[in-house]
Amino acid sequence: MGDRGAIELVGDTLTIYRFTPPLKEHLRSSREPFGQPASDVETVNLPGDAGGHLAVYQDLIAAIAEGRQPRTNGREGLMSLELANAITLSSFAERAVTTPLDRAEYKALLQDLVAGRRKL
Repeated sequence: MGDRGAIELVGDTLTIYRFTPPLKEHLRSSREPFGQPASDVETVNLPGDAGGHLAVYQDLIAAIAEGRQPRTNGREGLMSLELANAITLSSFAERAVTTPLDRAEYKALLQDLVAGRRKL
């Protein structure tokens, strides 16, 4: 859940909700205490490979063979990694964080985890 949307993963179905207006703006302006902002909803059926990357690898191999761009490129992979790292840092810091991450803060967290000064 974020200010501009939410995602929900159930089985191999990913549902994306894009809020209009953003949640903070809706909460300030809504007259309904439990009202929800309008949202565009997109549903994506994910390949069922038990959470692995098999479909990504298969698509990469096919893209090379067919001379086309893969469905997911390296930049998108880095954005996913940045999001996962932000979630981890936010959880341990117990506060919201922004991206790009503060590299020194994230590195310090990893060092603490490796040294056993913090537990997962």
